[in-house]
Amino acid sequence: MITAAPTPRIAVILPVGYRGGTLRLVLNTVRHFAAVQHGKVVFGIPDGHQTSVEDELAALKRDCPTAEIRPFAWKRLNATDAAGTIKAAGLSVDRLISDTYQIPVDARTNFCDCDFWFFISDRLEYPLIPLRPYGILVTDHLQRYVPDIFDLPMYRTQSAIPWNFIRNVRNADL
Repeated sequence: MITAAPTPRIAVILPVGYRGGTLRLVLNTVRHFAAVQHGKVVFGIPDGHQTSVEDELAALKRDCPTAEIRPFAWKRLNATDAAGTIKAAGLSVDRLISDTYQIPVDARTNFCDCDFWFFISDRLEYPLIPLRPYGILVTDHLQRYVPDIFDLPMYRTQSAIPWNFIRNVRNADL
């Protein structure tokens, strides 16, 4: 007898407290995944941002009652702690690309109960700890074509935040 593979749980994560078009995009992405994933979707929202978008979250809960909404905060780790976290998760560390990493920390499992992390926006200050495969939906990468939108001194070192935006996208599985 052939049995179907279990439906994976997807975390859709808004990395910073956006409003407007990016907020609508993430909410519609959660709605879509909740429909096609039979509700196995978790929406990660920056802690404290829930109060500024409570009407939108109430509508999301009405539309997708099985979708879970989890506030989170970013935790920074140095390379040694990041390697330890990766090893503790049973994963191998081939190489580390930065002195500083980040992980989304919620009150439960830090989204490690999800099979895939899907970020709506590339605004990740540091490289992610590779605990799960992840994807990033980037609606633009204007800084690639018009670098003057960031202060040029921000590009002086390879660990600068604008470089990390691009680095996270390049390291993404999707």
